[in-house]
Amino acid sequence: MKNLNGFAVGAGFQVQYPRRGNTNILWNRLNGQILQLGTGRDGNRPWVRIKYRCHKTGQNRVARLSIAKMVNPVVFS
Repeated sequence: MKNLNGFAVGAGFQVQYPRRGNTNILWNRLNGQILQLGTGRDGNRPWVRIKYRCHKTGQNRVARLSIAKMVNPVVFS
């Protein structure tokens, strides 16, 4: 199981992630900032909440991403 080691609130972040949560088509690399770290109610299933700029609209968006589904995450301090 992947964990929250290496992730820090306020750090810059890049990741690829499956579209709509379950298909194998990856979003373009999301660039953003980590806002919050957490786990599911049972203490498993770690996740990261990030703020990023939407590449289509240019607006700031917030997303909660499961660490288990992330592909090539990069954290900048």
